[in-house]
Amino acid sequence: MASKYPQDAGQDQANPQGQQRGKECQTCDTYQRDVTLPRLSTPLQLKKGPDKDKIISTFLNAMNALLNKGEGCVFFHIDDPNLVGFFDEAVDDKLKLLIPNDFLFHQVFERTHIDKNHVVFRVRSTKRPFISTLSFNSKVSLDRGLDDPTHAQMRRWIEEGSLSLQTSVQNTIASKLTFKKGKEVMVRNDGGSEVPFQESVEMQAKQFEPKPETMLETDWFMNVKEFLWAKSRPYITAFSKLQTGGSVFFGLREEKLEGVTGKFVCDGIKLSENKRADVDKTIRNKIKTEMAWLIHDCPKGWNPEHAVSVVFHAVTANEPDLCVVEIAVKSVRGVSFYDKQPVAYKLTSRGSPQPVTFEEWAKRQELPLPVPGTERVDLIEAQNPPLY
Repeated sequence: MASKYPQDAGQDQANPQGQQRGKECQTCDTYQRDVTLPRLSTPLQLKKGPDKDKIISTFLNAMNALLNKGEGCVFFHIDDPNLVGFFDEAVDDKLKLLIPNDFLFHQVFERTHIDKNHVVFRVRSTKRPFISTLSFNSKVSLDRGLDDPTHAQMRRWIEEGSLSLQTSVQNTIASKLTFKKGKEVMVRNDGGSEVPFQESVEMQAKQFEPKPETMLETDWFMNVKEFLWAKSRPYITAFSKLQTGGSVFFGLREEKLEGVTGKFVCDGIKLSENKRADVDKTIRNKIKTEMAWLIHDCPKGWNPEHAVSVVFHAVTANEPDLCVVEIAVKSVRGVSFYDKQPVAYKLTSRGSPQPVTFEEWAKRQELPLPVPGTERVDLIEAQNPPLY
């Protein structure tokens, strides 16, 4: 059986990261020679050792690419038959996340154990009205914490948006909180009485680690900014989907109590006016440069910075630099992504998984692309959500 791949005609081929061909294996050689479906340039080799998780990651990238190709297969050479169970357990649940909930596993994937050392995973050739995405880099906020959105949820947000813009959360949540150094954080209810603060779908608390005595002030402050951003960005994508928006409060420590829900104590963090300005600037800059947004029906002149406020709440009059940092997120009719874009792959002509750009991902979703030569589409003129 003739192969349609150029490597069989003697052309050099790329070897995707993490891939190794089973050496001196007749079964692998036969596969490499005879299979004509879209596939990787070389079979994957799974063996014991620290690299096995890396191989599984490469496999998932490849399956994601083949789903977006429309069909294909991945061939595995497994050195140790005892790893077959690890392989099956490691990939099944992850593969289910690559397809919408209304597709059954067997409708899309076919697995064949050729022998004790070889497994073939095939992507069936069926029309799918979606682009398979390895990670949306966007979250939803649930009672149990942050979670990954489903394909159906993501499609709805992209096509319809969520809800109209709401009042900034700092005016509805933070104004009811009482911050006192070393004291439990309290929330004033509508009747005027106070109840203990508890985390919820729209409110989360994070603790700052104390500055090590040997660490330079400049290094510590750099760590503070990196910590704020790393912890905030998934909540920004999640809270912007809520009708009320949401807030993350930094400088609150949870004290676990045996048998009951823990309480949150205000420790705060010392930040001078200059450091506060630096934090605000850093967060706003990262929102513009490290996130992507698909927005519906927003006011003219809106930009991603308008979705987030950085607020510094005073803790005690005796220590003016001591504060609680709030990242307040507005509800946005649309969807946002951290790390600049969702993660999806396509298969190159050389048989390697290659990341899909945000523009390609949006095009596969049948979304409008940015106007060439401009950073964004005018929100009033655009009929559909623009990319940011």
